[in-house]
Amino acid sequence: MDWLRSVGPAVVVAAVVLGPGTITVASRVGCALGYSVGWLVLLASGMMAVMTIAALYAGVSSSQTPGSRLRQRFGRPATISIGLVLFLIVALFQSSNNRALLLAAEYFIPSINDSKGLSIGLLFAFNAFVILFFLRARDVYKVIESAMLLMVGTMIVCFAINAIAGGVSPGSAAAGLIPTPDSVRATMQSLTGDIRALLATTFSVAGAFYQCYLVRERRWSVQEVKFRSVDSAIGIGTLGLLTLLVMWTAAAALHGKMEPSEVKDIASLANSLRPTFGPAATMVFAMGIMAGAISSFVGNALIGGTVFSDCVGTGSRASQPFPRRFTVAALLVGLVIASLSVLTIESNVNFIVIAQGLTTLGLPVMALALLWLLLDSKIAPKWLVVGTLFGVLLTFVVAIATIVKLVS
Repeated sequence: MDWLRSVGPAVVVAAVVLGPGTITVASRVGCALGYSVGWLVLLASGMMAVMTIAALYAGVSSSQTPGSRLRQRFGRPATISIGLVLFLIVALFQSSNNRALLLAAEYFIPSINDSKGLSIGLLFAFNAFVILFFLRARDVYKVIESAMLLMVGTMIVCFAINAIAGGVSPGSAAAGLIPTPDSVRATMQSLTGDIRALLATTFSVAGAFYQCYLVRERRWSVQEVKFRSVDSAIGIGTLGLLTLLVMWTAAAALHGKMEPSEVKDIASLANSLRPTFGPAATMVFAMGIMAGAISSFVGNALIGGTVFSDCVGTGSRASQPFPRRFTVAALLVGLVIASLSVLTIESNVNFIVIAQGLTTLGLPVMALALLWLLLDSKIAPKWLVVGTLFGVLLTFVVAIATIVKLVS
């Protein structure tokens, strides 16, 4: 039990990151490229672990909050801008969570695809319920941590069973963990598509940045962080494992049998589960997508609300009034974006991929802020500084790829 409590903060981040977007995008990548880009998931997960550990050191190195330190060094306007960038990233992720609920609802309410009003009404009703729960919960962090520990454990078991029963080739899966010239070339060619979205969901700088606040919630000391860094790496490794299991399952069931562009609704996504669950696959996948959306719904918004509140200077703890208000604001902005998108983008799957990909535009700002906090801490080992710098460079590569996609 002590070990479970120690990995809690990292699992919270992993559960937030492993939302329905990751499941959807990993399925599309597995369908398109098979087992060949497993190494990319390892790279993204490794960088996520590095940035998460960097945030641990940055969070415990000072009695001041990250927002306070940034305001002292760069001024209030620049710090508010940093907080706003993260808030908008979270809002985009939140909009994809909303569309994921509609994706799952396709199974339970078949007529929802024919009624935009029904779709938007369902989103408003669910968000109203979540906001009511959030405002009434007393110790938000403890509730979220306990729920997500259970959720991640359940997902590991379910995805592992399906990977085994689904005919995943151990040899092909292992070979895909080592980059080859062909797989690297395929990755670069797809960097403006699903690959970019996969990197955005697996290498979540916003999620890593929030560790600065989670360790403060847990009141860890510098010595504890040095000890708990391994636990955090294990927690983030769980995220990578789950992503690989989803991708491998899709590779076994879908690669070469259907085009990635055909993976656009709950039925096509559920094909990867049919080896295990047969006719019930669509229902099981719909429940999994819905569980992923719900597990990351409040946690994702809490990241945006807490960090933005701290950057503004109105509080940095989840239980304080302004972080709660800004969290509700993140929920509402995500709801509005998703509702508007229902009117313009018909496919829930396509919107999820687009929204996840657009978040990469703000990653360099968050990565640079985290790098400065780490350097300012003066307690980080050199390997961590070098690793974080590499992570910053990776965010610029992905952001530039996104800009190229938008321009072209």
